[in-house]
Amino acid sequence: MPKVRIEMQRVVLRKTKILVFDEATASVDTATDSITQRTLRQQFVGSTIISVAHRITSVIDIDVTLLLDNGWCD
Repeated sequence: MPKVRIEMQRVVLRKTKILVFDEATASVDTATDSITQRTLRQQFVGSTIISVAHRITSVIDIDVTLLLDNGWCD
């Protein structure tokens, strides 16, 4: 978890235009996931965020969602 926090801090400080997360909040509780998602929405308005996630709460308010089912796009 500490490594994830450090990487998130770097991203916020750099104001990156394209972010790619692969299960960035998989190892945290739902409250921390919620705080992380809120921070991303607030800090990266206008940025493109590509996120691999298994929790529906992590992608519930995303503009475009791609669902993969057994390797196929639905």
